[in-house]
Amino acid sequence: DDAGAEFSVAARWAADARALCDWDAMPPALDVAHPEGGAVPADRGERKRQQLLNVALFVAPALRLNPRAKVVDFGAGGGHQSLFLARAFPEATFCLVDLKRRSLEVASRRVQQAGLKNVRIVHGRIEDFREDFDVGVALHACGGASDAALSRCVEKKATFVVAPCCVGKIANSAKRAETTTTTTNTCDTACDPKTDDDADDDDDDETQKISYPRSRLARRVLAFDRYVSVARAAD
Repeated sequence: DDAGAEFSVAARWAADARALCDWDAMPPALDVAHPEGGAVPADRGERKRQQLLNVALFVAPALRLNPRAKVVDFGAGGGHQSLFLARAFPEATFCLVDLKRRSLEVASRRVQQAGLKNVRIVHGRIEDFREDFDVGVALHACGGASDAALSRCVEKKATFVVAPCCVGKIANSAKRAETTTTTTNTCDTACDPKTDDDADDDDDDETQKISYPRSRLARRVLAFDRYVSVARAAD
């Protein structure tokens, strides 16, 4: 029946994700919990592995359908959520976009150590990325950076897997009377940053004027200050 078929598909996706996350079979540079990998503290390594399993659960089916897809990792940091997939899908191309130079240096080192040939590093703002692509990924793109990533995906009609964080930060630079806000893509320790090398640079802000609430329906029932309260509560 339909329920059984849906369960079968879900079970296949889960089994595929677990196989893709066989950390012992990977080069150490691609294991987020390995000292040669993403520089994540030991006490967070297993939690990060679980997060990446969840990313694989949803990204892998898109790549099975289109093995030659172009994947863009927005707010990529050290490349945790995309480099292990780049190894598993060598015919796909992966583009890592971030504004933090030090994080991208970590990603570049890992690419070289793992011998990956299908990864490109782009230093720049999410808002300025205008290339065509098939799949967009954003894991822990703080505050409005997730909105910027979603906008790029919708604009390009791309499949997307986005897990936002720190949504309360959308109001960091906003005035109460305004309906726009400056957003930043900088994580504090509470939101589990991608790499310990993600310390703020002077040019790390990813800014964009975005109207909030994004939804017309939400704007009809929530004034901006109320929306900010809801966003902060969500954090």
